[in-house]
Amino acid sequence: MTPDAPATAQAHDAPAQQLTAERGQSGAEARNGGPPVPAAPSAGPVPELSTPADLRRLTTRPSSARVCNWFLRGKDNYPVDADLARQLLDAAAFLRHAAAINRAYAKSTIAFLVRRGITQFIDLGCGLPVYPALYETAAGLLPEGTGVTVAYVDHDPIVMAHTSALLTPAPPHRTVHVRADLAHPEQILTDPTLLNALDLSQPVGLLAHAVLHELPDHQAYPTLQAFTRSLPPGSALSLTHPTADLRPTPMNTVAALSARAGLTPFFRSRDQIGHLFGGWNVLGPGLTETAHWHPGNTAAAYPAGTSAAYAAIALNP
Repeated sequence: MTPDAPATAQAHDAPAQQLTAERGQSGAEARNGGPPVPAAPSAGPVPELSTPADLRRLTTRPSSARVCNWFLRGKDNYPVDADLARQLLDAAAFLRHAAAINRAYAKSTIAFLVRRGITQFIDLGCGLPVYPALYETAAGLLPEGTGVTVAYVDHDPIVMAHTSALLTPAPPHRTVHVRADLAHPEQILTDPTLLNALDLSQPVGLLAHAVLHELPDHQAYPTLQAFTRSLPPGSALSLTHPTADLRPTPMNTVAALSARAGLTPFFRSRDQIGHLFGGWNVLGPGLTETAHWHPGNTAAAYPAGTSAAYAAIALNP
């Protein structure tokens, strides 16, 4: 998502065939993308992707969604993304594991929330598609005939091209694709496509996985509050947020390298991240290193601090 640019929220029917033809990739290759990480800040409106020239222009600078795709050994990235990813990995060799941990957490979160009866989700800064997709994880836990609805939200037209092409399930499941700027939550919450798909009088799972560090403080806190104020009791917020707390020296280098490439991250401390939850009730084990949020999932596989992020789930009381 773009932190600073004004944008008009809109459902995006991107030219996915043109995108894959330009890169010589198949849909199956595109499916092996990265986690839900936002794209870079931009100085103007949400960019368009309607011609090969647009694609070339959009790929002259790295995107955090595509960098993360590279970390996960996906194919939906370009040389400019790979170049930055290698620099970051040289500075912080654990980042490839951190991306995998974030993805594992997202999958666990969906299962956890579906078991609590939540079947509609808003995925903020959804990033490039991965397998299994969010709706596929949820659908696998629901009785036959029970549907899940997901609104995928991102500002990046390349991301939207892939999600529109690949994340479109058969009934009873439903997905919609909203291209919008996270810094303007009111445009997302009033988007006709989203409102037609989701019943905001019923509990919603709000997913903010590795996205809010793209926003400075004066936008991050009001943005999340706008969403949490709009969701009904029983809704849940799942959040992961990169931090320099756990590995200060390499993560500070990551921040500097990213900023130099035009991707300025706002890594926050545990206390600062905790304030993002507002008055919602944070569930046990609380705000913790992402790999440790759900004991037994991934913690044993990685040294302490490898997540380079904190995670938690909170419920609207």
